[in-house]
Amino acid sequence: MTNRRLMAVMFSDIVGYTSIMQEDESRAKEVRDRCEEVVGTLVREMGGELVQFYGDGILSVFPSAIQATSCAQKIQQRINETPSASLRIGIHVGDIVYDANSVFGDAVNVASRIQSLAIPGAVYVSDKVFDEIKNQPGFDPFSLGPMVLKNVKRPVEVFALTGGGLPKPGTTGRLVLKTILVDDEDLARQVLREYLSSHDEIEIIRECTNGFEAVKAITELSPDLVFLDIQMPKLNGFEVLELLERRPVVIFTTAYDEYALKAFEVHAVDYLLKPFSQQRLDEALRNVEGLPVHEEQPGVTGLLSSSAGVQGFVERILVRDGSNVHVVQVGTIDFIEARDDYACLKTEGREILKQTTLTALEEQLDPKRFVRIHRSFILNIDRLAKVELYAKDSRVAILTDGTRLHVSRSGYSRLKNLL
Repeated sequence: MTNRRLMAVMFSDIVGYTSIMQEDESRAKEVRDRCEEVVGTLVREMGGELVQFYGDGILSVFPSAIQATSCAQKIQQRINETPSASLRIGIHVGDIVYDANSVFGDAVNVASRIQSLAIPGAVYVSDKVFDEIKNQPGFDPFSLGPMVLKNVKRPVEVFALTGGGLPKPGTTGRLVLKTILVDDEDLARQVLREYLSSHDEIEIIRECTNGFEAVKAITELSPDLVFLDIQMPKLNGFEVLELLERRPVVIFTTAYDEYALKAFEVHAVDYLLKPFSQQRLDEALRNVEGLPVHEEQPGVTGLLSSSAGVQGFVERILVRDGSNVHVVQVGTIDFIEARDDYACLKTEGREILKQTTLTALEEQLDPKRFVRIHRSFILNIDRLAKVELYAKDSRVAILTDGTRLHVSRSGYSRLKNLL
């Protein structure tokens, strides 16, 4: 037996769930469990009913639009306390048809379509919901204009709720993205500014002419989006990414097509080959839609590999200290020592700590110049004076400055092959 009811329908969807599942199933389960727990708890507290789970989607219904929107606000506020999880929520009021096994109807379809338009962390509602909540404090609905929705006969005016700390979109319905332009060519930045001027969702907060400026600006300003040149003086685009603890969404801009594969290996959203058109830039920005901002940086090892892959073995090692950058030429390094989660570079009488592993550095250094002599040491062989046996099967490397380093059996074998 089927029944028909007029309800406020809320459709919640986990952002990027499929890609998370492909990368790490256990993490995907944690994210899903967290979202289901938050949504389930608050829906019941706010007088709603959990109807169905759709893998990465959750369907709920409420007696009124006010209850549904209030619940949606609380859900997003609670979910935002978990950086690894992000939801889109859409709400519509209309008839639903339900039986013992399922719920369906036009209201379900409209709510799911509205949800698909939303940006991460947002709550979008239909004009029917707006009519019921427009005089209520705290929702602050913002009109995105009429939208054509799939399998819906009439255009539906869609509103974004901006109260309670929810993200405010631009007039296109998307988040206002704090954006930094990084390019050493004035003309290239001018072209970008001109093309981006037609996008209300873009707010340019800084322009940088080299990699050092970029690292400092990105660290201090925490942009959502960066247009990043690759070939620049001082630091290239890959080296900039290596130095970031948390990276924004990145679109590379370059005159060289040979870097395209490496750009996508470090998870760039797009790769614009200069000279590019307004239409090509617009296409790149469409790729940004739906991505959560401030993704965690991929592993340092991966970024090091991408940078080294472009240039061969590295000739310098970059170390970030706050918003400052140390550039260490590998030829000045005497040896590198493991210290907990750091590698200590001994260079020109100084010690510089870099948060990485010896293995990651070893893979990027020229094996004809640097050798792993012990699990705790990488040695620049140009600094080696001699190797002495000080106990049975135990050796020590003596450097030209008198420093003594332990050499393991396997390390000695590798060292002999180079001497």
